[in-house]
Amino acid sequence: MKLMAKKILILPSWYPNIKVEHGSYFREQAQFLSQNGFDVKVLMLEVLHTKSYFYHRIKRWLKWKPFQLSQDFLLQTPDAYSYPVILQKSWSDTKKLNALDKAYVKASKKLFKKCNWFPEVIHVQGLYKYGVSSYLIAETYGIPLVVIAHSPFKLTNYAKVYQERIKRVFNMARKVAGVSHYHKACLLAVDSTKAIEVVWNLTDERKFAYKPALKARDTFVIATVLRLSSEKDPITFFDAMLRFVQSHKGMRPVEVHVVGLSSLEDLTIMKGIDKKFIYKYNELQKVLKFYAWLDRDKIEALHQKATVFVSTSKEESFGIALREAMLCGTLVISTKSGGPEDTIKEGTGILVEPCDVDAIAAKLLAIYNGDLVFEPMAIRESVIAQSGRQAFLNRMGEFYDV
Repeated sequence: MKLMAKKILILPSWYPNIKVEHGSYFREQAQFLSQNGFDVKVLMLEVLHTKSYFYHRIKRWLKWKPFQLSQDFLLQTPDAYSYPVILQKSWSDTKKLNALDKAYVKASKKLFKKCNWFPEVIHVQGLYKYGVSSYLIAETYGIPLVVIAHSPFKLTNYAKVYQERIKRVFNMARKVAGVSHYHKACLLAVDSTKAIEVVWNLTDERKFAYKPALKARDTFVIATVLRLSSEKDPITFFDAMLRFVQSHKGMRPVEVHVVGLSSLEDLTIMKGIDKKFIYKYNELQKVLKFYAWLDRDKIEALHQKATVFVSTSKEESFGIALREAMLCGTLVISTKSGGPEDTIKEGTGILVEPCDVDAIAAKLLAIYNGDLVFEPMAIRESVIAQSGRQAFLNRMGEFYDV
């Protein structure tokens, strides 16, 4: 009988550090694993972009910033190590890749020596940017390599040299997984002979609780999380909100909470949208509430009072925001964008076609009028059963068994 691997080296493509919060989700997963039987360490390069490689090296030398393994850059718990690498902007993709390769091999050697620790499995979290150097560490030390891709994935979005490297990583990996069945299909385009798996992301039921007493009663609260991108399709969202506000005849007031934007004027950043375009949303102004960013506690509080969460994405590899809403017992209306279809079934939510403004508005009106009613605990339990704490821990144990 095989023993489940315990010592895991995670190589993330993004991770929270002293400069940015991006990648906090990877840290939460690593932290969860380290608290539940796995000996986890994280390694990621600190990439220093510059116009002049030699000038930057001299500047670091004058400031006495040696090239060494450090725990000062990445956020800790679990142990997370970074190693600096200088990339000159004018270098070719091939030269940049070679620099990343050398830095990762050197950093891993220093890590194993410093910690007197050797992994049983290397886990690449996301192939974007840095995961493509992982195969060299695995090859150098004979360590099994597993990969979970996360972002919406199309091989043709990468430069030729990266496409070849991604194929090499796939070829060497013992296991490769996407975070939904839709995502799995995208990854099969890289290598149709590979047995691609599905590993749903952790949705921590302890961090998102259903509290019936907090649900808004006198106000119909709609929530969403948006970005200024065509994939998130904010235009469909605001068009649907306008259609709904114009159609409902009830006395119950409506609030629309938008996380990720600071105002309607943010839409003008998107290509082809000017200020004249957003004037059509003037009727919405009285119900809109914007939040450029909310921390985890405030996101939970919003989900807990929301009546419905709306996702208008054209493509979602997983859909973490809508599942967090579901954990709070909130009904979700989502477009058929890939990842959401794994969880949203009859009785746990509503699926509509992408860009279908009329369908979203009609479903909102039906919920507002009480014609569509869902059981909050059934919504929550559907997410926990698929990707809650115990389900995720069991699945990762299977995935690391190489």
